[in-house]
Amino acid sequence: MEQHLNPPKTGLVLEIGSGDNPNPRADILLDKFLFDNTERGGDIIIDRPIVVADAHHLPFRDGVFEYAICSHILEHMDDPVQFVREL
Repeated sequence: MEQHLNPPKTGLVLEIGSGDNPNPRADILLDKFLFDNTERGGDIIIDRPIVVADAHHLPFRDGVFEYAICSHILEHMDDPVQFVREL
């Protein structure tokens, strides 16, 4: 089974919880809180399309994204099992 440790060069990439340091390869950002910096190191960076949503219930059809980046977010989930199901 092939594993990708880095986002692929093509296809849409979603970053969940990009906060103040979005990955350069992410095409779409997703965050639940735009103005609450309690859980991030600084102000949110919005330099590409962003969707405001709860990651427990992602507002996308299955298969839209080739890859999802969700670094440093699992520990912030109210229901980590539901979040992983969504991924």
